[in-house]
Amino acid sequence: MSAWLQRLLDVSSFDPSSEVAFGFARSIPGWAWALVVVGASLLAVWSYSRLVGARWVRGLLAGVRTLAIVLLIALLLGPELVQRDQREERDWLVVLLDRSASLAVEDGPGAVTRDEQLKRALADAEASLSGLAQQRVVVPLAFDRAVFDASLDGPSLGDASGGATNLGRALAEALDRAAARPLSAIVVASDGRSADEVSRETLRRLESARVPVLALPLGSAERSADVAVARVDAPTAVYADDLVPVRVELAAAGEPGPVTVRLVDTLTGGTLAEERLESIDSAASLTLVARADQAGSQSWSVEIERDAGDDLIGGNDSREIAVSVVDEPVRVLYVDGYPRWEQRYLRNLLLRERSVESSALMLASDRRFTQEGDVELLRLPENPEGWAEFDVVVIGDVDPRVFRAEQFEHLREHLATRGAGLLWIGGPAYTPARWLETPLADVGETDRTGTTIRF
Repeated sequence: MSAWLQRLLDVSSFDPSSEVAFGFARSIPGWAWALVVVGASLLAVWSYSRLVGARWVRGLLAGVRTLAIVLLIALLLGPELVQRDQREERDWLVVLLDRSASLAVEDGPGAVTRDEQLKRALADAEASLSGLAQQRVVVPLAFDRAVFDASLDGPSLGDASGGATNLGRALAEALDRAAARPLSAIVVASDGRSADEVSRETLRRLESARVPVLALPLGSAERSADVAVARVDAPTAVYADDLVPVRVELAAAGEPGPVTVRLVDTLTGGTLAEERLESIDSAASLTLVARADQAGSQSWSVEIERDAGDDLIGGNDSREIAVSVVDEPVRVLYVDGYPRWEQRYLRNLLLRERSVESSALMLASDRRFTQEGDVELLRLPENPEGWAEFDVVVIGDVDPRVFRAEQFEHLREHLATRGAGLLWIGGPAYTPARWLETPLADVGETDRTGTTIRF
């Protein structure tokens, strides 16, 4: 559009290099314009047909009136100049690269790791990916437990060390990043089963957008056997000469065959306990029992040994645990209200046990008491330091009025901050009925029948 026409039409805000088209705000089809012209002509001719004057003059006036009527109708339709901006939106191609630790398995072609197989595949496809980048927006993403930006340059990927393969989350993240954009395909380079499932919402989004998911499998086509230590549960602190239960949960893939599970002292290399399993389906659990015979911090490990065949992932065959062995007696304070069978039984049991130091008091409601046990105690502890001398407090059928308010608060603090244990022994007189109104009532869940108190 020329400069003088821009000034004439006051369209200086238009970009001269852009495409400008003339149109109407209320457009009508071509046949309607034909009717407008014919109608305007007939109206103009009729209006001058009976006037006196030369024929050519009346014809000229009728033509001018026809143009005026057509121009008026054109103005009513809203003539406008439309500037057309065209923008090209290229398709997206999302490439998901698995970066979980299982890519370290050496079962790729030529006995290479799956990670090396992936990097070689990216190097071979460099030319193709460069060509695609000219036509589409190529978005590389890496995933394991989470999803993060990546590069299609193999060396820049680094080592694969993720703890899981969450393919469902990766697909959902790919769709979120390409939201409101044309997505041509999603390419997934992974080596196996996902730790999470692809949600129904993600599947519906893929189907509605008609986005194909293309897989690049990594590793061997044959399923390899593997056994892993999935979980180990063991106490963190035990007493010397105690039997320590170590619960082991195993996860298996394929058909691993017979395996031996050992509990090993990592400092000496000695076997503390072991158990042999002839077969494992997909999961198994067992308990290894060892005796803690040395005081101090102990480092143990659970190890798996297969009878035959290569293990798929060697790094998941063992798991270390730390156990603190305490060579000190358990300090127990037993408080009861009167002699009875439960009181005599527990008192003698505590006296015979060599790993326990006990102090036993029988307190009457008039604050008279009888002292028993192998550690002398003149009265109930009066301050937090006094309660700190005991690891376990046993309260029998004793009247709570023998405790002062400060002693209740000190005992609560001892249980909450130092992790001491509290054991209740119910009886017909006071426990638990009288204790429901004390500051210790909310420590546990009381059975109002008077038989048990559950915590």
